[in-house]
Amino acid sequence: MKKETDNKILYLFGFMVLLFWTSMYSYQPQLSVYTGTLGAGIAMTGVILGSYGFTQMLVRLPLGILSDMLKKRKLFVLLGNVFAVLSALGLYLARTPAALLVFRCISGIAASVWVVMTVMFSGYFPKEKSAEALSRLMIFNKLGCLSGMVLGGVLADAFSVKASFLLGICTGLFALLLGLRLKEPDMAGVRPLNLRDLPSMLKNPRLLIFSIMALLIQVMEQGTTLGFVPKYAAELGADASALGILSGASIFGGMCASLMISGWLLKRFSAGRIAITGCFIFTVTAVLLPVLAKTVPVIILFQFLAGLGNSLCFVLLNGLAIRDFEGSRRGAAMGIFQAVYALGMFLGPLMTGFLADHFSISASISLTGCTGILLILMGVCAFRGKKE
Repeated sequence: MKKETDNKILYLFGFMVLLFWTSMYSYQPQLSVYTGTLGAGIAMTGVILGSYGFTQMLVRLPLGILSDMLKKRKLFVLLGNVFAVLSALGLYLARTPAALLVFRCISGIAASVWVVMTVMFSGYFPKEKSAEALSRLMIFNKLGCLSGMVLGGVLADAFSVKASFLLGICTGLFALLLGLRLKEPDMAGVRPLNLRDLPSMLKNPRLLIFSIMALLIQVMEQGTTLGFVPKYAAELGADASALGILSGASIFGGMCASLMISGWLLKRFSAGRIAITGCFIFTVTAVLLPVLAKTVPVIILFQFLAGLGNSLCFVLLNGLAIRDFEGSRRGAAMGIFQAVYALGMFLGPLMTGFLADHFSISASISLTGCTGILLILMGVCAFRGKKE
């Protein structure tokens, strides 16, 4: 594929991804606080936040399999954008915690389409370039999350939380319009997925280990960085705008990590060394944040470091997990990978919410961060003796 064609695909697809994730994250920082204003207790808040990951755990794998079997990617990408708009609209109209739960589940369905987006994008490139291609796409992913959090926080502070939901609706609609211009990747000659292939795929050591590592990362991220750290900061006096900035700081750290990986890190260091370093940074910052961060500016710094460490590992796992699979199996493989780590998106807020209910928010953040110790050990074992 020619370089100019690569760039055209990257920017069209990339800006669609940017707007999609702006829509999905426009209200993320305010959600844990907003649930309380509608009468949800801290345990119910954990359930609402965790439902986002629980839905993805159920939906991602079937979506990946179905897109492989139908040999269609674009249709699912468009549906993902439609559900992003519906979820933002529903949250805007919600008046009870139960309604928030329903539409947060719908946002989980929208996010599940990320499995098809990543496979569709990597399908434009040779298999050996999948990790590099996805690291470039992740820049737009992180930029979209960052834009959503910061802009949503500013609007919520200037007007009300409702304004952040309106931002989600508008950006979701623009993403849908860009998605209509996408072209299906060439799947001619690709053998249709046979469901009998799934058991052998589930036995692939690379896919299993990297999926479990991604699960642990999501437990930490959704339980701390994106889950209860904003609530912890709110208790220290952070307003809606500050909540957007501090949550955006973690995304900005992730975007920097993606730029570093696609730019020069992979040329100088092995993927394993980069990933393990990222796990260490993420773990240390998550555990120490409640201990050392007692003001909003310091929390923002810790959030940046947490996002940097998180993405140094997570971005690489996305490409490495599916490297062994050909085109007809990639959607299912990515579906397995993302379904497994979506379990972490469900367990993270649930576990942190339970701990906060019995101890304190600060203690629950540190205890959830200790999950990273297992993550580091798995990374050392997974990459030992490997050059990648």
